Amino acid sequence: MMVKAVPSILTNIRTAKTDIIKAFHTLVYESPGDRGNRQRLRYFSGFTFATNSDEYNVKCQYVKNNLLLGNLISIRNILSIDYQDNEDDIINRICEHLINLDKLNTIPTYDDEKDKNEDNDADEDNRINAVMMMKRTKMKIMMQMKIIESMP
Repeated sequence: MMVKAVPSILTNIRTAKTDIIKAFHTLVYESPGDRGNRQRLRYFSGFTFATNSDEYNVKCQYVKNNLLLGNLISIRNILSIDYQDNEDDIINRICEHLINLDKLNTIPTYDDEKDKNEDNDADEDNRINAVMMMKRTKMKIMMQMKIIESMP
């Protein structure tokens, strides 16, 4: 499997800022790369080493020494990986997911009842916003009418 097989990640790579793509490329290929970074990342088929192997530990140490926490969080967002508490956890989760790309293809499960409640809250917010917009529009019209009436 290649990274491009996961539609959400493919979209995230396509829309990410160049500096984030360079950081992601640095994580994977240990160089900032060039204009072909996005294509190489799309065709990346995963690390060939095992979790907790010497190569894995070297990769994690390289990432820790060469990428900032902000870059790691951005890469984690591109890969749609759940948030972890600290830098080491983020590095480990990213590397584990890049070893086993099938982990990237999981679809998160949602609580339907919670989603319904959030939808209802959003509907209520939309109604309130619509009422406020109508009141503002009415006030603007009334002010314009007063201006027109006061003209000689």
